[in-house]
Amino acid sequence: MNTTKQEEIEEKLSMMRRWLERYGASAIRLRGVDWFAWATAGGSNAVLLSAETGVAELLVTATDAHILTDEIEAQRLKDEEVPEGWNWQIVPWAELERREQFVASAAGGVVLSDRPAAQELSLPCEARMERLVLSASEQERYRQVGRLAATAMSEVMRAARPDWTEFALAGAGAQALWLRGLH
Repeated sequence: MNTTKQEEIEEKLSMMRRWLERYGASAIRLRGVDWFAWATAGGSNAVLLSAETGVAELLVTATDAHILTDEIEAQRLKDEEVPEGWNWQIVPWAELERREQFVASAAGGVVLSDRPAAQELSLPCEARMERLVLSASEQERYRQVGRLAATAMSEVMRAARPDWTEFALAGAGAQALWLRGLH
């Protein structure tokens, strides 16, 4: 079965809403780069590759699913990273307290989070483990990434020369991966 990104996202939203019921929460707030990619079927909120969190986060309630970001990043995320179907809560980058006000208002109760802050609670272990089971579409995405990475590195190894330093080889490998959208 070939699942579209939108179908995959709907399945994940349904899963998160079951977690809301199961754990008696009002909202799930996802900040991590890993969770953002999972919930958006491969989208990225990363700007700094070494950071655990990105420039956008997700808030899922029983009835709504929001992308929370600032006005500097919103259009790029819409154009390049996030499939349609999400509600957008966009605030000026210097007024992040407005994001917190929105979360409090939209959630109206207990908030579970992958990276909890303030009054939020950590996502239960069972929910985190449930996320680790790969769907058919996720498995296919991993296969595609594997093929792209193998092609990139095979290309680099064929081009490598005995006088290259370890850094030159690593740089060529990184370039080949980045040219294919792999980080």
